[in-house]
Amino acid sequence: MIHRLITASFCLSAMLPICRSSVLPAQEASHDEWAFSAEQFLRDALLFSADISVIYPSGEERLWETEVNKITIPGRGISVGLEGENGRLEVIFTLYPDQEEQLMLAARCRTWFSGDYKSTLISLPIVYGEDLDYYPLGRAGDDASENPVEILVRITVRPYWDTLDEASRAEVESALDASIRFRPLEQGE
Repeated sequence: MIHRLITASFCLSAMLPICRSSVLPAQEASHDEWAFSAEQFLRDALLFSADISVIYPSGEERLWETEVNKITIPGRGISVGLEGENGRLEVIFTLYPDQEEQLMLAARCRTWFSGDYKSTLISLPIVYGEDLDYYPLGRAGDDASENPVEILVRITVRPYWDTLDEASRAEVESALDASIRFRPLEQGE
């Protein structure tokens, strides 16, 4: 639980500059029109979880795996990368609102292998709380010698607010409400 709060505080503090730019008042806007609700910010925030594995095509054995959990807001990219001896893979995941219980996930995959560069972009629907399997390099073909392993990214997205218990919600919301970044700038600031 403490780890979750520390991670949440760190991740939320990293997003605060973005929030500030979205709450700058128009020239004559009143304080009430531009007051930013920490609760609304938290309700918009998403917990992006990815279990990343390097597996044999049969799926029987995992050669390597890790887990990534990041807090984000719709429209802000999350970068995940892997590096090896002769190549590098970077995927930037960006979530966009689509329907009430569904998001659109845009995945930009960039690879550098033995001096060659490739880039792809794909968009996939993802439902809150359901797993989505994404293979950034595609699935291995019948000839395993061409592509002996696969990289599997199993993605789950949940509203961040729903992952918090009542005490954690109150604590995080209080910390955000106390931040100067969540009040509108006065003229001349």
